[in-house]
Amino acid sequence: MNLAHQINFPAALATSAMMAASPMKEEVPFRTHLSKSSHAGLITKMPSYQPNRELRRAYERKYGREFPTRVPPAPRRRLTRFSAAELMEMDFPEQVFLVDGLLPTGLIMTAGAPKIGKSWWFLQLAVSVASGQPFLERNTSQGAVLYLALEDTGRRLADRLAKVAPDVDFSEIPLDFETLCARADEGGLEYIEDWLKAASNPKLVIIDVWGRFAPTSSGVSKNEYEQTTRAMQPLQALANKYGIAICLVHHTRKSSSDGSSSADPFDGILGSQALTSNMDATMMLTRTRMENDAVLRITGRDIEERQFNLNFDRDSFRWNEVGGKLAPSLSPERQKVLDAVAAGCTKTNDIVAHVGKGRTAVANMLKILCDDGHIEKTFRGSYHLPGHAATDLGDMTDLDDIAEPDYSALI
Repeated sequence: MNLAHQINFPAALATSAMMAASPMKEEVPFRTHLSKSSHAGLITKMPSYQPNRELRRAYERKYGREFPTRVPPAPRRRLTRFSAAELMEMDFPEQVFLVDGLLPTGLIMTAGAPKIGKSWWFLQLAVSVASGQPFLERNTSQGAVLYLALEDTGRRLADRLAKVAPDVDFSEIPLDFETLCARADEGGLEYIEDWLKAASNPKLVIIDVWGRFAPTSSGVSKNEYEQTTRAMQPLQALANKYGIAICLVHHTRKSSSDGSSSADPFDGILGSQALTSNMDATMMLTRTRMENDAVLRITGRDIEERQFNLNFDRDSFRWNEVGGKLAPSLSPERQKVLDAVAAGCTKTNDIVAHVGKGRTAVANMLKILCDDGHIEKTFRGSYHLPGHAATDLGDMTDLDDIAEPDYSALI
């Protein structure tokens, strides 16, 4: 009888595979498949076992086709290098804000002197995001919130919640509190990620205060900047992975409690400059003792520097903006955009060419200027100063002002 009719091929192939993987034999040699264009480290290893020649020929005689050979998958390419032309052709999503124009996603630090109302600020923020209510009259992106209140007790939190949000039904909003959490390098990071995995639509994690969550010094590196960077990277990775904001509440130096001891108020943040340099955005809250007025300054990598005038209402225990959303002074970049609109540049492309900035940055500044009432946008997408809107027909000249053409030369 023909060998091809005697062999049960599925069983034979399975037996061959078991023989190839048998621990009783010597370790099967491996071939390494690595294309020239692939990155280092992306290596695919395949077993070099092949069925014997007789089995291969018998298979081909019975089925009339070549014995199948396993083809190694192509190595994955990590897109981390681009040409300038490729970058300019890419479409990137706009900056995502949990609170419009105020709180972006990413790793955020808010610093201020002790006992000036930072915890009240974040408690109000947590309730607003969890319930989807406005914060400082700005729209919020509703979602689950985790508040690590590491300096508070359950009794204090309950008392403050009753004061800051007396009309909220807390059984209906996804807001969780934790008053005792391990440090970042002792299980704290795992605790946060476990919550992120279990929560439905997580949006915000607040760590109050950073000093009680920061990892202990490893002693491996004497470079404080390097140690701080290593501590921040896992948190930043979590924020980017889940598309959320992780807010760290921090203190300022005693000598900088009013933010006036340096030309740069952010120099007053306690610790090395590595703290602020590793943040996607940094906020500085300053308030004079015994007064209710405060100033919130914001700076970041992908957001424009801004300043807000605030007031703490001691009757409602809530923060409010004073005198509009924007402090009186405009940043130089935004002032250039405003000047371009005042000079008659009505289209985005014209404004971009006038100020010499990237289109995305200009578009963001135009939106902010519109939100703050400095300019207005028509339904056709053009911009103008308030009270200087063009007619619905655009910038067409009145027909009565057009002189009748002289056709005498054509006669």
